[in-house]
Amino acid sequence: MYGDRGDPDLVLHYAVVQQHGWAGAGAPPVEIVGDIDRATIEAQLVAELWWAADRAPTSYAVLNACRALRFVADGTLCAKSEGGRWALGVGLEPAVVRRALSVREAGRPDVDIAADRAWVRSVAATLDRR
Repeated sequence: MYGDRGDPDLVLHYAVVQQHGWAGAGAPPVEIVGDIDRATIEAQLVAELWWAADRAPTSYAVLNACRALRFVADGTLCAKSEGGRWALGVGLEPAVVRRALSVREAGRPDVDIAADRAWVRSVAATLDRR
């Protein structure tokens, strides 16, 4: 699927395992995965935002922006919905975030809203300049 590039999103999966994984047996995940520098994680979060802004459902893109902003704010990688709840708690774009959470958590059909996608692009651009 990715050819010689590998899976660029894999670094985020490893980072989640490092932060939130648990071992049923053997060494803890943090010892197995090893260190992943913050800049690498941030770069992949931004790349994911650019991709999602044009190709993913709007609610996915918005909640992905929320989780990226949370990582930048406090170093926590979280689920998309958790990122949305965090964003509401700190007052980030409440109408946009509430709409995305409502779609995701209620299983409602997604609505493509240009202004919401524009917000995701603005988050990606802001994080890209860091």
